This record gives sequence, structure tokens and C-alpha cells, in this order.
Amino acid sequence: MFAQRILSEPRFTAIRKFALALCFFGLFIVSQENISLSGNTGLGMCFVLVAVVLFSLSSVMVKNVGIELHPLSTTVGSLMISWPLFLTFWLVADGNFSYQTWEFRSIATTLYLAVFGSLIGFWAYFYMLKRLNASTVSLVVMITPVLATAIGIWANDEYFSFVLLLGGALVVTGLGLFQFGDKLTKSSRELSEITK
Repeated sequence: MFAQRILSEPRFTAIRKFALALCFFGLFIVSQENISLSGNTGLGMCFVLVAVVLFSLSSVMVKNVGIELHPLSTTVGSLMISWPLFLTFWLVADGNFSYQTWEFRSIATTLYLAVFGSLIGFWAYFYMLKRLNASTVSLVVMITPVLATAIGIWANDEYFSFVLLLGGALVVTGLGLFQFGDKLTKSSRELSEITK
């Protein structure tokens, strides 16, 4: 919605709206078993909603600036701002630093997330943001829970079920429809006109 208002990107067609609904339904299926409602659920959902809105707006604003920045400089700049904020939040919330409980696996996982999840992940995100529509790039995050679940099943022998497979298939199908659905319907229309 921000990209349509600020960047004048075209409005979603009916196929793209259907594709998004399919993705959201698939995400719900993938994560339904992990959903737990408690007294602070509403507050947590509000914080997540605010974070999503701010992240979406910042992506559109980065695209709107029009300055040719290298994706790595944008990534490092983002991390330089977010790292002190995370540190401050940690100090205020807990500030506990119990290194005695650390294990090699948790240290390796944290380093992996720092390099691939933050540095390389955000570099790739800003690289794509320079070259594609903001609305298209923002859909990349839809595949994250599906990939995380698949990697968890493969690497940690986590729970696998047909429901997870179905949800992942819906997300991938929805993303494919979002990207190629309009082209396919246009091609099929042209083909039907030629055959008449």
C-alpha cells in the first residue's frame, strides 16, 4: 500500500490479491500449531504490527530517495543504527549475560544469523530493492517461515507433517501467482484470441 501511494506502483490486480490471500492462508497453516494465546498476546501483536508497518515504510522510503547507494552501505548503516537500539533494549529488559550456559551450537547459530541473517540477508534485500518493485521485494519475507520450517526439519529433526507441506506449497504457489499470474492470463487471452 505504501509503494502504491508513495512510489506510484500499479494497484494489485485480482490475481495478485488472490495470490496474497493464498500466501497468507499458507502462512497461517504453517504456523497454526505454534500459535498460543495468552494475556499479553494482544500487546505482542500490536508491537509486531507496528514493526511491520515501520519496516514496510522504511523500505519504500529507501526506494523513494533515489540516491544510488551501494546495498552494502545501506545494510551497514541499518545495522549501525539497530545494533545500539537492540543493546539498549536488552539492558532495559534483562541485561543478563550468563555465558556459562553457552554451547557451541548456540554460538555457531548466533554467528550464522549475524552473517547470513543480517549482513548477507539485508545486503541481498537492499540489492533487490534497487532493481525490483518494493511490493515484489516485500513478499520475500513470506517464504522465510516456510524455509525456516524446512531447515528445522532437515537440520534438527523437527516435527514434519502433511499440513506443513500443504502450507508451504500454498505460499510458494501464491508467490508464483503473484509474480507470473498476470503474464499467464495475458498469454492465455492472447492465445485464445489467436485460435478464434
